[in-house]
Amino acid sequence: MGMSGDRESLEEPRLPSIAANRRNGSSEKREAPWRGKSRASAARGRSGPYRVMFVIPSLEYGGAERQLVELVNHLDKRHFQATVVSFEDGGPLEAELAETEGTTVVSLGKKKGDRDVRFIWRLIALARRLRPHVIHGYMNFSNLLALLAGKSAGAFVVWGIRGSNNREYAEFDAFEHAWFNFALRLSFLADLAIFNSRAGRDYYRAKGFGCRRTILVPNGIDIGRFKRRIDLRHRVRAEWGVGDNEYLIGLVARLHPMKEHQIFLNAAERLTRYRSDVRFVCVGSGTEDYARGLRKLTIDLGLGDRVIWAGSRSDMPAVHNALDISVSCSRFGEGFPNAIGESMACGVPCVVAGAGDTEWIVGDTGVVVAQGDAEALASGCDTLLDRLKTEGEALRQRCSDRIAEGFDTMRLADETEAALLALLEMDPSGRTRELEHSQPR
Repeated sequence: MGMSGDRESLEEPRLPSIAANRRNGSSEKREAPWRGKSRASAARGRSGPYRVMFVIPSLEYGGAERQLVELVNHLDKRHFQATVVSFEDGGPLEAELAETEGTTVVSLGKKKGDRDVRFIWRLIALARRLRPHVIHGYMNFSNLLALLAGKSAGAFVVWGIRGSNNREYAEFDAFEHAWFNFALRLSFLADLAIFNSRAGRDYYRAKGFGCRRTILVPNGIDIGRFKRRIDLRHRVRAEWGVGDNEYLIGLVARLHPMKEHQIFLNAAERLTRYRSDVRFVCVGSGTEDYARGLRKLTIDLGLGDRVIWAGSRSDMPAVHNALDISVSCSRFGEGFPNAIGESMACGVPCVVAGAGDTEWIVGDTGVVVAQGDAEALASGCDTLLDRLKTEGEALRQRCSDRIAEGFDTMRLADETEAALLALLEMDPSGRTRELEHSQPR
């Protein structure tokens, strides 16, 4: 069933769910939408769970990387056995995945920035040896290599589409833009595409995306980890020297042109013209040259110690709890920004510029402003600060509730599992149908 309706509608048909079975301990097998002989017919006579190989460039901190970890951590191990293949060695999330029961992590030994392509042949050899039932790529380049390895090993191929509007990638990342265009040409060969945003799905379709079976599964936020913690709030604010009588507005994002830190800093300068009770923080890392330019802009704008440069942090629940407002001002490329969902789970309302699905995520708990408009961003922050004064605790609770009810990690795993099971047991006659999918309420 296809998705329709405007972006404010949060009610959609649901995939058959096994979440309830998991929660009450039942192992009853779910009925799939399609049945009959297929490439997976032999797998139905298998002993043990389906084998799924996930393919991703690295396991460094990042939105897609974090979502892969959350998915693997929450997969029902009675149904799925996961192998996570990273092109590059190491990464902080590799150790986290290695602790997940029943999960194997494999590095293909590629060095960052190295143009040696031998890792591709190692991926193909690994797929042929492990014979997974499904190979699931994350992001365009990985999707293409998942397609190559999947066809070689006779596995179903699933593409994970994590972003949206790519029109300006050519300006900042010609490599990514080239792979995007190449992926569009070969997308008809994928068996299933999982989008994490409506914006991404609509954009890819408009560009001629050829995969005929698609599903929308929004990102999942670990609400057991990201929750309101007053102790964490006090600790980080004390570390940063932020007073109890000051409001802290944050941009949690890597230092990259698509994140529009310049707009954030210009909005900060405008807001300080008529508010003396605000401070700002940028959390994330990037290239030294780009970071140096942003710090110079901060000085040129006269913001001085009003802006905190926190760098990369691993204690993200504490960081989000320290904020009073979280901002997303990207103008392209976003699908579902984890930072917005994580902030809201911690009871922090958000001001967003509408890139990707941010407007849908925040709903009536935040403020949506025009993209690329520092004045509008400053005004939006001012409006939300006023709402915090009047709505306070009720607004913070609505933020947390919206994430808990519609975007939690169990739902991410539940709906991904349903899509994979439907694919593994499909009838070839159903190949032109789109999977039914659910939306947060």
